[in-house]
Amino acid sequence: MAAAFSSCALSAAAADALRVGGTLHGFKVRSVAEVPDAGGRLWRLEYEKNGADLVWLERDDPNKTFAIAFRTPPADDTGIPHILEHSVLCGSERFPVKEPFVELLKSSFSTYLNAYTAADHTCYPVSSRNEKDFLNLAEVYLDAVFHPLSVKEDGWRWRQEGWHYEVKDGRLVRNGVVLSEMKGRLGAVERLAYAEVARALFPDNAYGRNSGGDPGRIPDLTFAKYRDFYERFYHPSNARVFLDGALDIGAALRLIDSFLREYPRREIDTRVQRQKPVSVERRVEYPSDKAGGRLMLADGWVFGDWSDRALAEALDLVVDSIAGADDSPLRRALVGSGICRDMSFWVDGYEQLVFNARYIDVDPARAEECRRVARETMLRALEGLDPARLAASLSRKEFGDREMNVGLRGHLFMARAFDGWLYGGDPAEAVGVSKVNAELRSRIGTDWFAESFRRCVLDNPHCARITLVPSSTLGESRRAAEESALADVWRGMSQEARDEVVRAAAELERVQKTPDSPEDLAKLPRLSLADVPAEGWTPSRDIVELDGTTVIRPKVTAPGIAYLDLSFSLQGLSDDELADCVLLAAVLGELPTARRSAQQLRDAVNLTLGDFSAKAVSYTSAPRLDVRAAFLVEQRDDALALVGEMLRETRFGDKAEVDRVRGRLCSEFERRFEARGCPDVMAARGLSSRRRVADIFGGVARLRHFRHGQSGDLAALAGRVFLRERLVIGATDGLDDGFVRAAARLCPGSGVAFGASSAGRAANMRNPAAEGFEIPTATAYAAMSAALPEDAPYHGSQLVASRIASLDWLWQKVRVEGGAYGGGFSVESDGTITFSSWMDPKPAGTFGAFSETGRFLVDFAAGGSSLAPYQISTLSRLEPCLSPREEVRLSERLHFDGRAPADLARLRREILGTTKADIRRFGEVLEGLAPKFSRCAFGPAKLISPCGLTVVDVDQGSGTRPPASR
Repeated sequence: MAAAFSSCALSAAAADALRVGGTLHGFKVRSVAEVPDAGGRLWRLEYEKNGADLVWLERDDPNKTFAIAFRTPPADDTGIPHILEHSVLCGSERFPVKEPFVELLKSSFSTYLNAYTAADHTCYPVSSRNEKDFLNLAEVYLDAVFHPLSVKEDGWRWRQEGWHYEVKDGRLVRNGVVLSEMKGRLGAVERLAYAEVARALFPDNAYGRNSGGDPGRIPDLTFAKYRDFYERFYHPSNARVFLDGALDIGAALRLIDSFLREYPRREIDTRVQRQKPVSVERRVEYPSDKAGGRLMLADGWVFGDWSDRALAEALDLVVDSIAGADDSPLRRALVGSGICRDMSFWVDGYEQLVFNARYIDVDPARAEECRRVARETMLRALEGLDPARLAASLSRKEFGDREMNVGLRGHLFMARAFDGWLYGGDPAEAVGVSKVNAELRSRIGTDWFAESFRRCVLDNPHCARITLVPSSTLGESRRAAEESALADVWRGMSQEARDEVVRAAAELERVQKTPDSPEDLAKLPRLSLADVPAEGWTPSRDIVELDGTTVIRPKVTAPGIAYLDLSFSLQGLSDDELADCVLLAAVLGELPTARRSAQQLRDAVNLTLGDFSAKAVSYTSAPRLDVRAAFLVEQRDDALALVGEMLRETRFGDKAEVDRVRGRLCSEFERRFEARGCPDVMAARGLSSRRRVADIFGGVARLRHFRHGQSGDLAALAGRVFLRERLVIGATDGLDDGFVRAAARLCPGSGVAFGASSAGRAANMRNPAAEGFEIPTATAYAAMSAALPEDAPYHGSQLVASRIASLDWLWQKVRVEGGAYGGGFSVESDGTITFSSWMDPKPAGTFGAFSETGRFLVDFAAGGSSLAPYQISTLSRLEPCLSPREEVRLSERLHFDGRAPADLARLRREILGTTKADIRRFGEVLEGLAPKFSRCAFGPAKLISPCGLTVVDVDQGSGTRPPASR
C-alpha cells in the first residue's frame, strides 16, 4: 500500500522512499495505515540493521512528539528500571554535563520533557512545537539512553539518584532521590494497595515486582546489577521509537539513524511469563493517624490479556451501570448501609489485565460482610442489567473518545499505541477506538456483558483480597527499625569501610557543588531568542452583555462540540456557607431530582452530556461556583433542559443522600491529606481573601469542616447561589444568543446585586505563620509563601527569576543535595510568591534554601550567565498545549482574575525584555520579604520538628508544643 506524503517538503528520492518497501536512513517502511480516530495515518518502519521498531503518526499537529521506550521487566524490588530512568539523564558521552535534563528545561521551548517507569517498560518522551527544538531534545535523549555516563563507572550518578550512605551527626543514614520518592509514594494508602495487589496476583513474574522500587529493597541494589540491567535492555533491538505530528520525517530519521547504526541486531528476551492463577488473602498495615480506624479493602482479579480491549471496556461499562450513581444497587447496598464510605473500580494491566475493586473506609467489624454483600449485589444486578444504561455509559465514553480532552494529544496516542505495540500487536489498531466501540454497541442487548463480568470477576479463581489496616505506630516503628539497622551496619563496618563512606559522601557533595564547565555546557544544543516566534499564542474571546448577563465567548476549534459554563459568584456568603458550597457543587448531578432518581439522572447525563462537573473555585475577584457542561451541538436543547433540571429540581433537602456524598468527600480528602497534606494552601492562606477561601475550599479548614462541621440547609443555599444576578455565562460557537438567553432564564432573579468585589493585591492579613502538621508519611512536604509588596507589581521578569531559582538554586539545593523528589518556586498573578518541596527528607534544610533564594538571584545577576535560556523556557510554560475545553477554562479564569488576553501578550514582552537588573531587583525584594514569609510543613514529627514550626492539631486548630529551636 502506498500513500502520499504531505507534512513537509522532501527530496524526490526521500519522498519515493516513503512507501511500503522503501528505505530511508536505514529504516524500511513496513506498513502505512489510515487512522481516522487520530486524524492521520500511521507509518511503521523497521531499522534493518538491528530491528529497532519505529512508528510515526502523521497528523496535522504542530506539536511534535518523540519518545523512545524499552521493555524493562524487573526481576526484583530494587527499582533498577526507575533508578536507570533518573540516572541516564545525568550526563552522556556527547553531552557530559551533570544534568542535561535540567539544562534542557532551562533553555527549551518544549511542551513536554520527562520520563517514566512503568511495570514492564521505561519511556523517554519529549515534545515541542519548534522543529529545531524538537530535534535538539530528541538528540539529547537519544544520547542519554544509548551513551549514558552513569553506567561507565561505579560513580555518583546512580548513587545520587538511587541510594547512598551519608554520615550525619555521627549516625549512618541513607539518601537518594528515588529512595525519597518511593518512600513518599508508598506512604499513600492507594499506592500501597496497588503494589500489594500486584504482588499478590503476580508472585512469579515481573508484574509482582515494584519497578519503582520498594524503599526497603532499594539499598540491595549494587552497581553491578544496575549496569547489567542496562546492558541487557537498553539496546535498539529492544527499542520502540514513537513519532507524532507534522514533523520533518527525513530529518528525524537521519538523527535516529546516527545513533542506531553502530548496533548489530541482538536477541533480547523481555518476555514476562504468564502468571498461573493464584488465590491470595492478606492483611497489610499502613501508616495512619487513625489507629483502629476504618479499613481499605483492595481486591483484584486477573483476566484476559492486552488484546482483550473490548472485554476490558465492557467491565468498565458494567461497573458504571451497577455502581456509578449514589442510588445504584452496589452503592446503596454498601455505602447506604454504612459498611463503607466509598468504592472504586477500574481495569488496568499490561500483558495480563487486572480488574480492581477498592472499598474505602470500611467498618472494621464488617470487612467480610462488605465483600460478601458486594458479591451478592453484583450477582443480582447482573441478572437485571439494563441495556439502556449500558448504552448511556457507552455514549459518554464515545464522547470522550471524540473530544480527546488533552492538549498533548501525541502523548495520548503514544500511550494507546504502547498498549498493543509493546506486546506484539499492531500500533495502528491500538491507536484507534471506533472498532472497539462498535463491537461494544453491537453486543448491547445480549448476555455478553453480564457473562463477561461473571467470568472475569465473580467466578474468577485468579484473585487477591488485601485488607489494609491503619496503624498509628507503624510509621514511627519503621523509622526506628531503619535507624537501628543502620546503627548495626555502622557498628559492623571496619574503620576502612567507614572512611570510605565518608569519602564517597564527600566526593558526591563535591561533584554536586562543582559547576559544569563552560565547554561542556556549550555542547548542548540550544535555541536562541532568534528561534522564538515573534508572536505567541493567546486565547481569543469576546465578552458581551446580554440582557444584563455577562457572557464570555471563547473562540475555540472543537467541531460539533459545544461548551456551556454557568459561573455563580459566592460574594457575600459566610465562611460556613462557603464550606458548604464545596458540598453543594459535589451533590449537583449526584442527587435525585424531582423527576428522576439518581441513577436515572446519571443515565440522562451520560446520554446527553459528554461532560458535567461543578466545583467551588477561589478566583481573585471573588469565589465562585462553576457548573460546566460539554455536549454535541445537535443535543444542545436536551443538554440545556438537563442542566436546568439539576439546578432547579435537585432534591437538596434529601439529608440521607447529602450525608452519603459528604462522607465520600470527607474520605477522599482525608486520604489525600494523609498522603501529602496541603502546605502551599496553608502557607499562603493569610495573604489575601482569595487565599483564605482556598483554605476553605481545599485546606485544613475544609478538612475540619467536613469532619466536625454540620452542613447547613443546602436547598436554601442553592436558592441563594443559583441566581441570575450572580451568573456569568461561558458559551462557545454553536450556542447562539437565543440559547444563551434561555440558559440565563434557568436561574431566577432576586433583585439583589452581587457584584464581584476584588480581593485586591495580596497583602498580609495577619502575622506570618509557622505551622507544622503531622501526617503519617516517611518524607515531608513543605511550603513558604509571602505577598509581593506594593512597589513590586507582578511582572514577567519575576517569572524568569522564578525559573532561574527553580532550575539552578532549588534543583541543586533541594533535589540534588537534599535528596527531595522535587521543589520549586512560583509567582502568581495575584501577587502570591510560593516555594514548595515534596517527598523531602530534609525540610529544615529546604527552608534554609528557600530563604536564601533572594541572595542567590542577586549573585546570579552579577554573574556572566545568559538570561536567554531562561527566557525561552519561561515562555514555553506560558504557552502550553491546551485542549479546546482547557482553552475555554483559561479564557474564563482570565476574566475572573481580572486579566485579559492582552495581559498575556504584555507578559510575553516583559519576559523577552527581562534584564539582569530586573533579576537583581527581584532578588532584593525577596531578601526584604524574609521576615514576612509564612512557612508550613506536613510530615512525620521527626522531620518537621527541626523546622522551627508550631505543630498544630488538625482537629483542634491549636499548637501542641512550642517551636523547636533552629
